[in-house]
Amino acid sequence: MMSSGYPTRRKKMIKIHPVILVALVFFVILCTGSLSRRLLYHPARLDPARRAYISRQLPHVTELTLPAGKKVSLHGWLIRKDLGTLPTVLYFGGNAEEVSYNIEAFNRHLDANVLLMNYRGYGLSTGSPNEKDLKADSEQIYDYLIKEMNVDPERIIVCGRSLGTGIAVHLAVMQQIRRLVLISPYDSIERVAARSFPRILVRFFLTDRYRAIDEAARVTAKTLIFIAGNDRVIPPENSRALTQALVCETEVVQIDRAHHNNLTEFDEYREALSRFTIGEVL
Repeated sequence: MMSSGYPTRRKKMIKIHPVILVALVFFVILCTGSLSRRLLYHPARLDPARRAYISRQLPHVTELTLPAGKKVSLHGWLIRKDLGTLPTVLYFGGNAEEVSYNIEAFNRHLDANVLLMNYRGYGLSTGSPNEKDLKADSEQIYDYLIKEMNVDPERIIVCGRSLGTGIAVHLAVMQQIRRLVLISPYDSIERVAARSFPRILVRFFLTDRYRAIDEAARVTAKTLIFIAGNDRVIPPENSRALTQALVCETEVVQIDRAHHNNLTEFDEYREALSRFTIGEVL
């Protein structure tokens, strides 16, 4: 067989050292985790004027700072009415919520003490938010109520809104909470995201999945659930999926006219929450 007279080209294979390959994979994982958290969490800082207003106009509201691990502190407020005889509501907010803006409404409509702490990176709280740490922080805040403020565990009502419902469900399971309030809850953040994005992308990019549905069957608390009929952020279908997974005693209040951001402005919400707080619901 005759030679063509041209030199044969050999394909060059790029060899990557195993250590470099592992480092590249680890880097990609870190980048995707950071990106997904930036999409999920939208930390709102505390306006200095707002802080000054609370201090000046609401003397019965106490500002608190709690340590949470190395170099991290959580900042928030306690609406103190009577820690000895009234229930105490422990509130966990949404993913873009600076919790101080709930103080006036809770103070006006609830005959209860209320503890509102901003998540890591929110308000004046330091650190960066992630599912593992936010859930751990919730347990530490609960312990603070019992051990440092001598609040009777049977008088604690855990309340979560939107993102905070997954944290509230977790705390209810870990501490056998007696009463639980879920405002716009979800089965999992993963399932909510999959309604808007391709599932394969959600599985790859989403780091904090908040699978509340996995813990639902272990909730023993009497539970009050609020669903907004026009919710475009957490569709009612996701809220109902979690509700159906609960085996505890539940009360569902669906407000068809409400959407995600105005659900708490309706009289039906305020009246049901007030009755539940003093033990008249369920």
